[in-house]
Amino acid sequence: MIGLSPGQLRGYLLEEVVAWMLQSSGYRLLTNSSQDEIELVNGSNGLRVRGRGAEHQADVLGELAYVPPFSLPLRMFVEAKCYRSTPVGLKEVRNAHGVIHDVNQNWAASHRTGRPRQRYHYLYSLFSTSGFTAAAQEYAQAHQLVLVDLSAPAFARLRRRLTSASSEMLEAASSDNLAEFPLTAVRAVIRSRLGTASFARDQGPQLPLAVNLHNTIEELVSFVIEDWRAKMLLGFPAAPIVLAMFVPAIDAAIAALSENPVQHVRLRHVGATDTAGTWVASSQDGRVEFRFTLPDRIESWIMADPDEYRARRAAFKNAFLSDITIVYSDEGDVRIFKLVYDASDWHQS
Repeated sequence: MIGLSPGQLRGYLLEEVVAWMLQSSGYRLLTNSSQDEIELVNGSNGLRVRGRGAEHQADVLGELAYVPPFSLPLRMFVEAKCYRSTPVGLKEVRNAHGVIHDVNQNWAASHRTGRPRQRYHYLYSLFSTSGFTAAAQEYAQAHQLVLVDLSAPAFARLRRRLTSASSEMLEAASSDNLAEFPLTAVRAVIRSRLGTASFARDQGPQLPLAVNLHNTIEELVSFVIEDWRAKMLLGFPAAPIVLAMFVPAIDAAIAALSENPVQHVRLRHVGATDTAGTWVASSQDGRVEFRFTLPDRIESWIMADPDEYRARRAAFKNAFLSDITIVYSDEGDVRIFKLVYDASDWHQS
């Protein structure tokens, strides 16, 4: 297919899966300028967001229903890189910062008419199946960009399925005698099937007699909904980071949180025995379990000195992870939960 490699397609497919994973956090896809004619523009290749100096392509743009206290409503760019082994580097993170800086400057530079208008705070999240370089992490932490590492074993099956799906889709499009890969239509159909489409327009153009391609899309969607079934909720700790929290059993977790919206949890740093950067927050009865990662720069500081490991781990938990706000949305019903960590609740930290 002209202009589209398996690696690029893997990234696009991952973006759609991430959007599905995040919709339980009140993440609503913005796909058309009719949703905000002041800041959004329909471009030839999809939605664009107005910045102070330019318009910026937004392959996946979401608006969060939850507005943190003393904050502006949040909108988040989602970009996903699905490289086989090469970590995402400084170049991609610098580009993300440039986009966000320009977009967040647009409101201040726009013409003042006296008419009140909504202002948003834009975030940029980069998801990577191969991790991030140290320089990229340091730069992202300095500029409050969200990096989510999907290279952990928990996401291995998803990575394998995306690799096979991208190859199968390209082969199917070729066997269907398509002149070029219909990326826009494929993404529209995936959104419709995953339920992340917001408006009827999101149904998108139908694939022109692409029987084999339709079949490969259905296989991927079936894997995501019926087999993978994992969800991701956003967590807001008392730190300048947003946690992408993997939920192995979301139905059980939400049921427990609905019964008790403030859950006292145990926080375990299992990087030494599982995979670097993995933390587990779990309730005493085990119904609530969240897994998340912290930037490697923080992990390195915690692990740097074996003699100080326990003290540093405890200090970070108490200072930054003792109160994590969780946002959950189910068909417009937005609920706020809290995970509270207090070392005195547990016999051991």
